[in-house]
Amino acid sequence: MANTPSTLELWYNGLLVGRITDILYSDGTWFGLFDKTMTEKGRVADRINQYITFSVDWNKRCEADPDDPEPEDFDQYKDLDSGLWYTQSPEGTTQRLDGLPLFSEGNEISWSTQGAPPNKNKLSRQG
Repeated sequence: MANTPSTLELWYNGLLVGRITDILYSDGTWFGLFDKTMTEKGRVADRINQYITFSVDWNKRCEADPDDPEPEDFDQYKDLDSGLWYTQSPEGTTQRLDGLPLFSEGNEISWSTQGAPPNKNKLSRQG
């Protein structure tokens, strides 16, 4: 069983994107509430902001008409699907994401991690 943290930070290649609270792990997927705290400017930050907006919109379209959006719509963000996303606990332990995090209306976020669910034996320290 996963050791569910109370809060996590979401990072992309050393760039703090936001904080995650109300975390739940179920059936291989993590869920939580996302608070974007990224204040950085520049090409990568702009691209992440574009992706978050796209992901929220894609999920809205999917709820309205499940046949409308296609998974291939995410292909335009392949550059961000590079293994550089990770979460970090307040204690400094990290877990790499498997693919892109997904953002939904209501500040919801979901993601999968590489390997087994994190526990005290599976987490690593970012260094």
